[in-house]
Amino acid sequence: MPRRETSLRRRDLLKLSAAGLVSGVTVPWFESLAGTAIGQPRKKSCILLWMDGGPSQQHTFDPKPKGEFAPKPTAVPGIHIVEHLPQLAALMDDLVLVRSMTTEINGHYDAKYFLHTGYKRTTAFEHPSVGCIASSQVSHAGDEMPAFVTIDAGYDRNDGGRLYRNVPGYLGPSHSPLLVNDPNEGLENLAPTGTDVEARLKLLARSEKRFAKQFATPVVSAKQAAFNRAVQLMQSRRSRAFDVDEEPESLRQAYGKHKFGRSCLLARRLIEAGVSFVEVVHRGWDDHKGAAKPIAYRSPWMDAGMATLISDLKVRGMLDDTLVIWGG
Repeated sequence: MPRRETSLRRRDLLKLSAAGLVSGVTVPWFESLAGTAIGQPRKKSCILLWMDGGPSQQHTFDPKPKGEFAPKPTAVPGIHIVEHLPQLAALMDDLVLVRSMTTEINGHYDAKYFLHTGYKRTTAFEHPSVGCIASSQVSHAGDEMPAFVTIDAGYDRNDGGRLYRNVPGYLGPSHSPLLVNDPNEGLENLAPTGTDVEARLKLLARSEKRFAKQFATPVVSAKQAAFNRAVQLMQSRRSRAFDVDEEPESLRQAYGKHKFGRSCLLARRLIEAGVSFVEVVHRGWDDHKGAAKPIAYRSPWMDAGMATLISDLKVRGMLDDTLVIWGG
């Protein structure tokens, strides 16, 4: 992931990725925000919308003849998606729809590993996930914001308690993601209570320094670096990016009050504040006993959250430098 500019276009980059949608459009309720778009060059960013469990193609973006859902015409003549995604259908002329991806991997955990790392799972060592790789290429010691954040990812109890395949592997723990468990609550323990916070931090820093000197290992060094970054983030004004309630009520309504919509809104705020890679996890797509009913129930959340995210990035002048990928 070179830091210099290349001639690779966003559309070309998406064709090389494992799965996804990249998109952008302006919708009416954002017109009043257009004047706030920043014209200065921005660094490149990525938002991965991960539908955990594996969404059914024929019930989402690739409807079949005589299927359970009616095909809906989109903004692009000849392209149809399912009827439950009307907002995304209206944006289709700004999407890249990939229907050709296949895999021989039929296990959830091996597939998540493959799609996050680009490698088949092996017992020899763990490969770093794409977000961790991004962190290793763009992060600096003095950055106020983390390079990689995951939202609502949780831990996979069926896979040894690992963090949904977002492991740094041989890159080291300093490139692990920062976890936001609930977008409605923001980042936990960001603002410590009490009047003696500064004294407590100094005491902890002295203790950490002595421990690191006595046990000088890469893991201990990474822990100390994480502590320093945490303190820096707590003291930074950019930490307000974790509070989605600062957004206007109308915009929060457009994203949706459900967790996925709030997660998409938080992802936009974090990218705007300087985070390079954000993964939003939307769980519950492992539909074994008939996919039609649960996907029909779930699709409005995804439709509103993703479509509004695309439109919001577009109107703020951020979409040209932000790759949005949808997959699972």
